[in-house]
Amino acid sequence: MLKIRPLQHADRHPVLQLGVGEEQCQYVGTTQELLSNPPPDWHLHVIEADEQVIGVFNIDHGYSQHMAFAGINDAGLRSFLIDQSLQGRGYGRQAVRLLPSYLQQHYPSMACIWLTVNCRNTSAHQCYLKGGFMDSGELYYGGQAGPQHIMYVSLR
Repeated sequence: MLKIRPLQHADRHPVLQLGVGEEQCQYVGTTQELLSNPPPDWHLHVIEADEQVIGVFNIDHGYSQHMAFAGINDAGLRSFLIDQSLQGRGYGRQAVRLLPSYLQQHYPSMACIWLTVNCRNTSAHQCYLKGGFMDSGELYYGGQAGPQHIMYVSLR
């Protein structure tokens, strides 16, 4: 059974063991980078399967300060990753489907969750679409790895 929950101190070591392929690293970075001095607006969460940490992501509550398309009550999904050894099993799509109800429960004032996904990262784009995110039809050009699709899920 898949479960999402806030990252706890005891999760640091298992999260540091998570990794993605070299090609994906340009899109999500490393877990070491994610855990190193995150800004106060970042809330880290883990994804578990059968009580084993298999993924991690960040909810960025300062997203609207950096992304003009996001509203003041919105947040951003960043650094979403499933360990490389477990990809292709549907865990990412399952976690994305759980995300809206999880966020509504933990952040009831949040109106919308946004993300950007690199146009070359077609598997991630499909995962988000199949998980319920909508593609806005607009592109974000501020990413280091090239243009990105702007996607969202309304939480209201």
